[in-house]
Amino acid sequence: MPERALKDSNSWLYSPRQDLVLTALIFTAALLLPTMTPTKWGILEFSAVAILIDQNHIFTTFFRIYFDPSEFRRRRRLYLAVPLFAGGAAALTLSIDPSVFWITFSALSMFHFIRQQFGWFMITLRKNVAALNAAEVRLNKALFYGLIILPMIYGMSERSIGFYVISFKPELPTALATPVLALYFIVLVSAVVYEIHKTRSTGLLNWAKYNQYLITFVISFLWHMVGRGMSPVPVIIAHGITYWYASYVKLHRNPNTLLPPLKSLLTGRWSLFSLFALISTITFLYWNTFYNADMAKLFFGHFAYLAPVVFGTFSWTHYLLDAFIWKSSDNPAVREILYTAAKAQT
Repeated sequence: MPERALKDSNSWLYSPRQDLVLTALIFTAALLLPTMTPTKWGILEFSAVAILIDQNHIFTTFFRIYFDPSEFRRRRRLYLAVPLFAGGAAALTLSIDPSVFWITFSALSMFHFIRQQFGWFMITLRKNVAALNAAEVRLNKALFYGLIILPMIYGMSERSIGFYVISFKPELPTALATPVLALYFIVLVSAVVYEIHKTRSTGLLNWAKYNQYLITFVISFLWHMVGRGMSPVPVIIAHGITYWYASYVKLHRNPNTLLPPLKSLLTGRWSLFSLFALISTITFLYWNTFYNADMAKLFFGHFAYLAPVVFGTFSWTHYLLDAFIWKSSDNPAVREILYTAAKAQT
């Protein structure tokens, strides 16, 4: 294979086909499901998205850690302490005021979403497509962060977004809307000009990087700027599907480190669907136990308080551990999966 083609192919997270399938799913969600809420779509449809995608990818974190003895031993204290901390923080913030709980929940949620998207973007820079000096790396970081964070600020200043609980809308001064919108378009134009200049100077087209820019533009621009009162479903799908698939690839390519039941599941012909079905079943039981109003009697009147705490414990554990289990600088397994996958396929 020619050197240029090899370099171009190496910039993808996994392969052009796999990456573009994920992109197609994200586009479908952003364009077809922008108003999906329990009241507009029905609780059954909304719960299906919550169970099959959102909660599923959260529980995948626990499979990656606690069903993988090698990974669990690597950071045993961290993996034992974080769930305890998350549960305590959820209970504490909820006891202060439900709004404090949801503000904390929203902040952690969006922080880990931003960091994940930034992580996928940086992978496309590190896979030998075209060498970058330190200044260019900083410029790429600034441009990407601008394109994903500025729309959020605009959305909060326009009172147009809600996080998970649609009625909860963080507010910023409305005076920020216009300057933030102007700055966003400056960053957008700067990113386009930079990429054109980089392509002309190197002769390389980093399609994987452009793909990550496109995903970021769709989920950030359409949701935060175009939408008014949109549901978080497009972001949930964009984040959840990509995260879940990366977790599946990591587990599937390292089966020898897993506990025997999960190892046998992931070495079969239908491992992708089998793992998805297993985790979806667990998340369905979890969701039905804590979010089905008919089950409230099990908790003797304290269900309304217990459900958010349990929800916060699992979700916040995922948000916090997400910063560690994908950190390639000190995790050889992640480096192997994310940085050598394309080479192995070529």
